[in-house]
Amino acid sequence: MCTGVATLALGGFIGIQLAGDSSVEASEAAQRDPSPAALSKEEANATAIAELQENKSDVMNQQEAERSEATSVLVLPEGVSFGGPEQFEEIDQQIKALTAGELSAKDTSDDELQTYWYEEGFFASLMAIDWKCGWLSTGINQVEAGNTTGVAETVDMLHSFTDMEYASMFPDYDEFLAESVDPLLSGDTAGAESYLPNCLPETIAD
Repeated sequence: MCTGVATLALGGFIGIQLAGDSSVEASEAAQRDPSPAALSKEEANATAIAELQENKSDVMNQQEAERSEATSVLVLPEGVSFGGPEQFEEIDQQIKALTAGELSAKDTSDDELQTYWYEEGFFASLMAIDWKCGWLSTGINQVEAGNTTGVAETVDMLHSFTDMEYASMFPDYDEFLAESVDPLLSGDTAGAESYLPNCLPETIAD
C-alpha cells in the first residue's frame, strides 16, 4: 500500500505565467486567485491552515470508513484488539506552526507545506495486519497448550483470508502461510514467532 505527499502551493499558479499582454488581465486574475506573494503573511497562513484542515478531514473520513468496514469483516480472536487509528500528527504540526506564526506560508522556498494522501484500502490493510497478528499469536499459544483442534481451526481461519477482499493487498500472503502458518500444524512455531515483531502489543494474544 502506498501513501503520498504533495507540496501545498497556495494560490494555484505558482510559477505559471498569465497569458496575454494586458496588465489589467493579470491584475484581475491575481484578484481572483492571488499568489502567496500577493497575500500578507496572516492571509497566506490562514489559507494554508484551511487547506491543511480540509486535507486532515479528508484522510480522517477515509480512515473512519475503511476501519468501520474492516471491523465488520475481520473478526479477531479473544484477548486481542486492533491497533488505534492514525493521528496525522504531521498535518497537526504544520497547522500548529502556522497558527503560532512559527511558519510562513508565504515563504514556500524555505518551508514547503505538505498535504497527505493514502491509497484506497491503506487503513484497512493495517487492520488486516492486526488480524493476522491476533490469529497467528493465538495459534502459537494453542500449540504450546497442546490444543491440536484449536491449532487446526486457527490455521483454517488464517487460510480463509485468501477469500477476503483484502487479500489482494498482500501479494506474498501464500508465502506467509507456508512459512509462518502451516508449520503450526506440526507444532513448529519458529516461523510464526519470527513474524510477531511486526505486530503491535495489543494485537498479540497473551
